[in-house]
Amino acid sequence: MAVVIFDLDDTLYKERDFVVSGFRAVARHVAARTGEDANRLFNIMSAAGNAFDALLEDIAGKPGSEDITIPVLLEIYRFHEPDITLPEESRTLLEGLQASGASLALITDGRSVTQRNKIRALGLDRYFPDNHIFISDETGGDKNTAIPWDAAEALFPGERKIYAGDNMSKDFLQPNLRGWLSVMLVDSAGVNIFPQHPEAHAPQFRPQLSVCSLTSLLKHPIISCQQH
Repeated sequence: MAVVIFDLDDTLYKERDFVVSGFRAVARHVAARTGEDANRLFNIMSAAGNAFDALLEDIAGKPGSEDITIPVLLEIYRFHEPDITLPEESRTLLEGLQASGASLALITDGRSVTQRNKIRALGLDRYFPDNHIFISDETGGDKNTAIPWDAAEALFPGERKIYAGDNMSKDFLQPNLRGWLSVMLVDSAGVNIFPQHPEAHAPQFRPQLSVCSLTSLLKHPIISCQQH
C-alpha cells in the first residue's frame, strides 16, 4: 500500500489566503477599538512590507490605540479562525487517493493552534485522521529535524511513501534520504510565501519529481496500480 504524505501551506492550499484572512481579522480588531475603517486598515497592511509596523504607525496617537502592540497583533493573526477554502484540485486529489486505498498523512511546521485552525477550516479532518497529522509544535521538531519523518515511518512501517511539498529548504531532504518519492508542486503563479529557486539548493534538497498539478499524482504508478 502507498502512503501519500503532504505539506500543508502552499501545497494543499495557498498560504497567501491565510495571510489575507489574518490581516482582515487584525483590521477588524483594530477598527473596533479605534473607530477606523477596517478596509482601509487592511489595505495599509496589504501594501506594506512590514504590515504591522505600518498599521501601528497609521493609528499612533489615535484614541483606542494605546494597548495595540505588535504582540497583540501577532496573537490575533496567528490564532484567528481563518476564512480559507480547500481548492477543488486538492479536494479531487484527496478523494481520489482515498478511493485508491492510499493512506494519507500530513507533516507541517507551525504552532499547534494555528495549524489546527487551518486544518479545520479547510475540512482536512475528513481526509487525515488525527494520528496521521504531525505538527512541529506538537511533535517537538520541525521538518529540518528527523522527528516528524521518524514518526511517519513508525506509523507506516515498510510501506512505500510519497511526500508532496513546495519548499526546497526543508520539504525534500528527509524524504530523499529515506528513499521516499519526493514531489514538488510548482509555483507557476509565483505567489508562494517561499519562492522556488532549484539552482540555489544542493541536489539532495531538490525534489525527485516536479508537477504543475497535484492531481497528476493519481496517475503515478505507485498510486494507480492500487486503484480498483
